[in-house]
Amino acid sequence: MNFNTQALETAINCIAEVAMQAYEIENMERLLVELKRDALHAEDQKLAAHIWCLQEAVAVHNSYFSAFSLLKKGAFYDAWCELENTEKGLWAIKAPQSYLPDYWEEFWNYGQYGFIEEHVPKWQALFPYRLFCSPGMTYKQYCSVCDVEINPRKPCDHKDGEIYNGEMRARVVRDIRYNHIALVKNPANKFAFLFLSDPETGEKVDHYDYSLAKGLISVLDHPFQRWDYDIQTLERDYAYFKGRGFKENDLCPCGSKRKYSDCCILSTVSVPHYQFSYAAPSQEGDGWSVF
Repeated sequence: MNFNTQALETAINCIAEVAMQAYEIENMERLLVELKRDALHAEDQKLAAHIWCLQEAVAVHNSYFSAFSLLKKGAFYDAWCELENTEKGLWAIKAPQSYLPDYWEEFWNYGQYGFIEEHVPKWQALFPYRLFCSPGMTYKQYCSVCDVEINPRKPCDHKDGEIYNGEMRARVVRDIRYNHIALVKNPANKFAFLFLSDPETGEKVDHYDYSLAKGLISVLDHPFQRWDYDIQTLERDYAYFKGRGFKENDLCPCGSKRKYSDCCILSTVSVPHYQFSYAAPSQEGDGWSVF
């Protein structure tokens, strides 16, 4: 175990120092797979669970970095999905989960997981998605450890939220039968929402306005660059809306569902204005100054 202990300590330090020096995600994933395999071979369940925690921590970094990269590329839906993966991954590695190692609070801070937890919902709030598709279904559940069908009257011996053989016990869903789809505002899974389609080709058309996220990502240089925003209310007149393509027969921007010409065209409309602030690179080149 001496070899594994040294390799494990190296992995922990690399992950925790991510803000100062990014590590190679794929190399780290391979190393942790090897370490967990050795732990299971030695029948060390506690060590295998420890390594699983590190694997989940790496997965959170990977999803968050991927989201930032996709935002830079203008792939906003894919970036949204990675932000969702990040949010869900944080749940598994945040205290007070009983399986987390003793040093995890310090590891959480150094690994910038608090920063990620703070900024993911801020990013999500800048996206235009408001309604999501939530499918209704019937299904059967099976234990991921013993593969036995489970239900409230017929549980197995394995518990939710516990780690067995280096993996968290999960409920595997099979025999799915969909019976309806509902439009909701705050579903458990926020991956599915409506897109338009091209009437000629049938291909998806992304009609959403990503200007808020697009404007912010254009000025950020690093995933751990701190930023924030305030929402102010400004009064805008006809000249403002005309300059942005509004026509008199369009629906009024006030939200009344009346034509602009029959509503607020001779007055002003209150509109939200986002005021962004972000940290600038420090002169020493080792981080960002506080905004």
